Amino acid sequence: MTPPSTHTSPLTDKWYHGTDAAPFVAWTFPPPAPSPADLAHTALFFTTNRAFAEGAGKTICTVEIKPDIAVITPALGGSQSTELRKSLLKSNPLAARCTWLSDDDTWIRSWKTGEVMRFACDMSDPTSTLLVSKGLALVEANLRKIIASPVSDAVIKDQAMQCLTRAWIEQIVVESRKLGYQAILGTEIDRWGGHAAPPAEPWLAILDPTAVSAPNWL
Repeated sequence: MTPPSTHTSPLTDKWYHGTDAAPFVAWTFPPPAPSPADLAHTALFFTTNRAFAEGAGKTICTVEIKPDIAVITPALGGSQSTELRKSLLKSNPLAARCTWLSDDDTWIRSWKTGEVMRFACDMSDPTSTLLVSKGLALVEANLRKIIASPVSDAVIKDQAMQCLTRAWIEQIVVESRKLGYQAILGTEIDRWGGHAAPPAEPWLAILDPTAVSAPNWL
């Protein structure tokens, strides 16, 4: 395993977290899922853009990131970024079909644009289509069991796609943690801000509860 690197300068910025939950004293690891229908993450997520954080919830806090933690920044490229890409390729059959894992250049570019936060694959490829269809069918069936009130097929399908996205991000979290990292630094496309061309916003995933301070509610 490549020794984790430390990148402290971006982490000294003010990092925001948005939630619809009531303020709490300490972080819960792993954090609770937003609802029973959502896949739970095992990381906490932050951004330096308060307005972007408010897209996740209007209750806002800031945190301090502990100095000298082990952070991976895939957009920088290099052996550590490649190692994470290859680890994801081997993680499961569906992840192995992800467009962003095709090669180092595509991988690095997707982290710079924020596109990496949305799973994508070549749906003209029969194997990819089959894996995605099977995965979504299983999620949809599970959602129908969890959601008590009657909902339309369109709502179920939309929720299933959100679960696929959360599963992909969680796979990145899991593989990064296996490689010894405490945080991931990247970008995410702002799909909540109503922009004609959604910008890539700073994004930080904290994988280790010792890497971050208690929340400071604003």
